[in-house]
Amino acid sequence: MIRAPLARHSGSLPNGHKKRKDFKAVDAARMAPFAQELPMSEPVVYDRNSAELELEPGEYWWCSCGRSMTQPFCDGSHEGTGLEPVSFVIKEKATVWLCNCKHTKDKPFCDGTHNDLPADIF
Repeated sequence: MIRAPLARHSGSLPNGHKKRKDFKAVDAARMAPFAQELPMSEPVVYDRNSAELELEPGEYWWCSCGRSMTQPFCDGSHEGTGLEPVSFVIKEKATVWLCNCKHTKDKPFCDGTHNDLPADIF
């Protein structure tokens, strides 16, 4: 039996931001590892490494909760967590390193905080 590849999100907004209504049941299965019991205000560590991206000028929304399926950008998965995405503007094309551990003090940019986090958080 030939299976078609899994459908990806459609209806993308500019800069990688997805509409929440595009969430599929397949994505719910992928999010299961992140559904652990955490305090409402604690972000989920998405990755120890930062995301190195070359971004065009524009406004972006960085995921601060770690639950987005479009890391490092927000897709609305923070709803109900008490956390909000962080807006930032790129004025000219640039390479940036966005935090994926979600503990940076220089949101949304990586400041190396992941090096000081305990190993069991990853």
